[in-house]
Amino acid sequence: MREFEKNIRRVEPYVPGEQPQKKVIKLNTNENPYPPAPGVLAAMKKLEGHVDSLRLYPDPTSDTLVSALADFYHVGKDQVFVGVGSDDVLSMCFLTFFNSEKPVFFPDITYSFYKVWADLYRIPYECKKVDGNFHIIKEDYYPENGGVIFPNPNAPTSIYEDLEFVEDIIRHNQDVIVIVDEAYIDFAGESALSLLDKYDNLIITQTFSKARSMAGMRIGYAIASPLLIKYLNDAKYSFNSYTMNKTSLVYGAEAVKDKEYEEMISYLCKHADAEEYVVTSIDGDRATDAHILGELFRKYTEQPVTVIESVKEAMQYVPVIALLTGLWLLLFYFLKAGRIVDFISTPVMGGFISGIALTIILMQIPKILGGKAGSGELPELAHHIFETCKEINWLSVVLGVGALVILRLAGKLIPKFPMAIVIMAVGVVATLLFHVDEQGVVLLDAVESGLPSFHCFKFAGIDWTQAAGRSLMIAAVIMSETLLSENNFALKNGYKIDENKEILACAAGNLASACVGCCPVNGSISRTSMNEQYEGKTQAVSITAGAVMAVVLVCATGFIGYLPVPVLTAIVISALMNVVELHLAVRLFKVSRNEFYIFVAACVSVLFLGTIYGVIVGLLLSFVAVVLRATNPPRSFWGMIPGKEN
Repeated sequence: MREFEKNIRRVEPYVPGEQPQKKVIKLNTNENPYPPAPGVLAAMKKLEGHVDSLRLYPDPTSDTLVSALADFYHVGKDQVFVGVGSDDVLSMCFLTFFNSEKPVFFPDITYSFYKVWADLYRIPYECKKVDGNFHIIKEDYYPENGGVIFPNPNAPTSIYEDLEFVEDIIRHNQDVIVIVDEAYIDFAGESALSLLDKYDNLIITQTFSKARSMAGMRIGYAIASPLLIKYLNDAKYSFNSYTMNKTSLVYGAEAVKDKEYEEMISYLCKHADAEEYVVTSIDGDRATDAHILGELFRKYTEQPVTVIESVKEAMQYVPVIALLTGLWLLLFYFLKAGRIVDFISTPVMGGFISGIALTIILMQIPKILGGKAGSGELPELAHHIFETCKEINWLSVVLGVGALVILRLAGKLIPKFPMAIVIMAVGVVATLLFHVDEQGVVLLDAVESGLPSFHCFKFAGIDWTQAAGRSLMIAAVIMSETLLSENNFALKNGYKIDENKEILACAAGNLASACVGCCPVNGSISRTSMNEQYEGKTQAVSITAGAVMAVVLVCATGFIGYLPVPVLTAIVISALMNVVELHLAVRLFKVSRNEFYIFVAACVSVLFLGTIYGVIVGLLLSFVAVVLRATNPPRSFWGMIPGKEN
């Protein structure tokens, strides 16, 4: 080694990924397949006529870009720092904040340049191992250290940790700087930016290279407390005042201004298999016209897009679906499609109804907990319930569970007493006197008084192929669910129904709903269950219910906005609990194991596959039941041999 080499700072560099020179997307170099915001192109054209401006130094404060970022994230300008890509920003953070003799902590599987910078700046560090599933182990970051940095989502694992996880690490390291590198946050989940007001030692870094499709411009930024940003700027001005060039500042500012475009790109990045993108523009809250954004989507993705400009426009589309649903049901009536029920066995029918009831109960549970109703099949519902459990409103739980317990006890002790009405009245009183809504309890949306007026259909711009397909699916669900539930209750109570009349009634209901601008309607299992409880078995029930609703709409809608959602949810759950055919399952288990298994299969198919596929599976199971009975006839019954009764 030559003498002068002894004083050279040597470091093992990281090697950047090969940059594609052809029209391809290489995952390891992080390119976004979508172009930058349209405003960037406009800025490029504008600068073409002012090339002479490049003879001047750029603004050392980067005010244009800093202001745009501050406005976008609703923070102060003194909370934003920009640099030449997030690499430059992070390197400046290492230099500025990691000057302790204690080691800096970061994952062992992460960006390789963390080690490079630590070595370059002579910063002690420890690489914390990830677990067997490549997740960061938060407890490893609890010991005393000189600072913490980790990406979220991590690279190259792409694993995203939720906000609670991130906050836990910050909470255990409030005496040192914690940097959360969010280069890929737009592809993953919620940013940690909401934690900045809570922790003044937190730094969030992001980049324009990924979701904003501007890797070639090299723009990165950090958001933190004004104090930390001041320290970063002090280091920057001591190193290079002009880190950002003039064109990057202008193009970057334009990219940030087009929030709607960024939201669309973020959606596409998170839903790569999306078949359509629904663009909304509600009450003018969004600056960019929805149709323009829709055209951008078509241009850049060559995928279909449904553009809904406002709530009003959306509501023009819904009645059309209801109208087509009614027409499909009318066709089913003329085809006498109600005969499908004749091919469905009792175990299948009971399992199907139980599956629907359990699905709806699971959908309602998050509302008891203070969240929003769930949707989808069992795995999705279970996940939604789990997420809702993270932010439980305990007053909502008390109201909902309390109402449910009272309803169940009343159903056993005083089954004919209309306890549901009393429960609703108590809920209104709780809102008026104790203001439960101020404690986070969700109330029902208020309803305007008066009967609905006739709706004038607007068919312009309707995709008839799409509308016909979706309405057919809805009509099939309505027919299947209505016929199976009605026949199930008919069998339990010893009466017979005319299946085709039921279909005709559903058709009439949907046509009437469409005429007043409403959505498709269906029979309700919970209401049918309540009719059964109170022995309402004739058409007089429907007539009475309709008349009462008309009176409420005209004279008494005021109380609706005071009804706590968990109380109403308890009423629905209580009614559905009566629908679950546990007694049938027990009886089938004792009498015929094969039919018990068919019952369970029908129930599980609805829970995991949904109503449509549940019906298909139910028909197949009914066929299996017929085959099993034909191939395994009973050998004797009360001492008699089949075929030898006489």
